[in-house]
Formats: sequence, structure tokens, C-alpha cells
Amino acid sequence: MPSSWGHYDSVHRWWSSLSEASVDSRVGLRSLIILVVWELWCERNARIFKRRGSTVQQVLTKIIGEAASWMAAGAKHLADLLCRAVSS
Repeated sequence: MPSSWGHYDSVHRWWSSLSEASVDSRVGLRSLIILVVWELWCERNARIFKRRGSTVQQVLTKIIGEAASWMAAGAKHLADLLCRAVSS
């Protein structure tokens, strides 16, 4: 749960701290982080190079759609993580 995460002085230390979680949770969480960072990177590039940006809601919708695609393609740990988050 994100509310139980400690405070870290670098992304590297935070990323490394994920090794404390169970293997399934760790793999799912890392997949989710990579997915979100990728979508933010794509949004950044659209704003800089194409001079068009999306609203926050549109970016969130893209992230949700991409997560659904990853899960449909077999990202089992991501699916487990998101299903646990929704049911909590």
C-alpha cells in the first residue's frame, strides 16, 4: 500500500526498497510504474514536439487503457496488483 511506503531521498533507493515486497507485488508494482512513466513520457513528447497536450483525465484514461492492454497481453502480476487495489 502506498500509504505505508517510507520516505526516500532518491528514486533509486525507493525503487530498491520495493525488493521488500512479495515477488508478485514487486513485479506488478514495477510494471505499473514503468507503464505510468512511459505514458507520462509520451505526453511530454506530444507537448514538446507536436505542440498538443492532453488533460489530466485524458492521460489517466490512456494509462488505464494501456494497463488493460498489458493485462490482456498476459501481465499477470500487474493484473493481480490492480485487482487487489480495486477490491481493497
